[in-house]
Amino acid sequence: MPFPDDKTSFEGDPLNPRLGDIKIRVGFHPVHLEDIPFRSFLEVTFPTANPEELGKGKYQVSPGMRANVPISFGQRLPESHKMTFEPQVQQTVSVAGDENRKSINYTKFEITLRDTWRKKYLFKLTTKPVVDWEQSGNTGAVGEVEGGLIIHNRWRVWLLLGSRLWGSDGIPMTYDKRIGINASVLF
Repeated sequence: MPFPDDKTSFEGDPLNPRLGDIKIRVGFHPVHLEDIPFRSFLEVTFPTANPEELGKGKYQVSPGMRANVPISFGQRLPESHKMTFEPQVQQTVSVAGDENRKSINYTKFEITLRDTWRKKYLFKLTTKPVVDWEQSGNTGAVGEVEGGLIIHNRWRVWLLLGSRLWGSDGIPMTYDKRIGINASVLF
């Protein structure tokens, strides 16, 4: 459940959060090709933002798939490190909602390099290119760096820093700058 700032500038207003569009993601059991697991998922977005301007005003369906490829550096990296390459592709389309709001149809790629060491610390470097099919295939991308801590097997906290790599403001899922303090629990 996102709680975006009432102000959408970089400085924002973090002490005045509003309800954003709610997303629900269901992940499916992985399919293995060789030793590489491929995980598929389905995400549904509901237009619940208040005020409405903070959301897209559309119901959205997003199927996707992610692989988890282990990287081995042999003796160069201690065994306490677990490094992975994680490519992902996700297609998002709007299926209903406010007819006066812009239709949604884009493909997002995520190219991630993740390092977990001592089963406690996280580092992640991600590039997220996007192709917007509503804008004749225009592209944009953001880059993100994350560092965090695994408090317990299921609880995680992390700091995210992100910035636009290319593209214009109108490309979905891209932004100029972002700082995030995040927490998650796995069920």
